[in-house]
Amino acid sequence: ICASLKKGRRKDTMDVTRANFEEALACLEGALRSASLAFVSIDEEMTGINFAQQDLGEVSSWEDTTRDRYEKMRLIASNFGIVQLGVTAWLREARVMRAVSLNIYVFPSGADGEDVLLSPAAVEFLDGHGMDWATWLSKGVPFLAQDTSSEAQQQQLLPPPMQLRRRDEADFAQRETKRVRAWMSSSSSSSSEQLTNPQQRNR
Repeated sequence: ICASLKKGRRKDTMDVTRANFEEALACLEGALRSASLAFVSIDEEMTGINFAQQDLGEVSSWEDTTRDRYEKMRLIASNFGIVQLGVTAWLREARVMRAVSLNIYVFPSGADGEDVLLSPAAVEFLDGHGMDWATWLSKGVPFLAQDTSSEAQQQQLLPPPMQLRRRDEADFAQRETKRVRAWMSSSSSSSSEQLTNPQQRNR
């Protein structure tokens, strides 16, 4: 499906960064469109799975209701970040299954991204299992939370600010802007001033 995948006996893998994300995306799309696709599995490595001084038994208990479990997981997911997103497409080949796995390093995008909370226990665990922190920090695929992404897209859809090229138009806009600002910040007596049409004022 993709030449850059590291071929294994029954598993092809690819570490994905911002440098090869487009290529990896094409590989994944090819796997998802394959007639031999059986199912897809998703996994992720996070910067934490429980808070300091919190026993794992407090996070996951057999006595939890579905709602209890959801609220606990929601609190963790909304506070800790994702280091890696794993997506595996399972392809049925004759009598065996072949896995196409993408290990995607992800890192919050620039000034609009969310802060990252790190759990020392999670860092120690991931470090002991070969996590490449330098790749995560410097080459992680940038992303935004859904609500932040929607706001950014809306900003991109806004029309560019109008540019006034004629001197008289620029002078008029500047003069009227000052009047509006003065009206908005004035006292109650002056705020009742009527903003009339310029043509009416010139009569």
